[in-house]
Amino acid sequence: MVKEKEKKENGLNEEELEKENEKIDEQIILQIKKGVAEYSSNTLSMEKEREKRIYETANAIVTFISILLVAIMGLIFELLDRLKQVDYLIVIFGSILAVTLLSSLFFAVLTHWFYKRRYTRSGQEFLDYINSHIDEYKNEERFIEQKVLDNDSIYNSLEKCNNRRLKTLMTSFILLYIFFALMVVFGIVILIVAV
Repeated sequence: MVKEKEKKENGLNEEELEKENEKIDEQIILQIKKGVAEYSSNTLSMEKEREKRIYETANAIVTFISILLVAIMGLIFELLDRLKQVDYLIVIFGSILAVTLLSSLFFAVLTHWFYKRRYTRSGQEFLDYINSHIDEYKNEERFIEQKVLDNDSIYNSLEKCNNRRLKTLMTSFILLYIFFALMVVFGIVILIVAV
């Protein structure tokens, strides 16, 4: 009798221990998911910062090219006045330089193009979604999972847009480098021909 009673108590204790272990496991899983949600938010923030840096760089290039364009056009007109014997070369070289610089400016401005991307739902849209799927959102764990899914969706969309912007920005940089190389070459040619 005593042994049976002890077995029943031990059995109950084992069941209680098992339930307690399950609760601890659920808490650990919830903490891990909270960590993943925070990681997801940080990743999205870093991609937004990347977008901001791309815009700032494009703005700096636009400003630089605008100032450079004014200076180069002034230089071309000054050379046309002083070097009458090579004015055809100056016009040709000046045109090539202007087209290269304007192309670089075009790509720098194109960096600001608003590509279609995903955004978060509004509070009302999310509330309506939850109300229509209320059975799925009975615990905190599902909210965390939804946050991670939303952040990842927005991150992927933003990353794709930023990669496109970066390609146009790099094209602008390459054209700017070509412009400087052509300017040096054309300057040397004009100096040689003018002498």
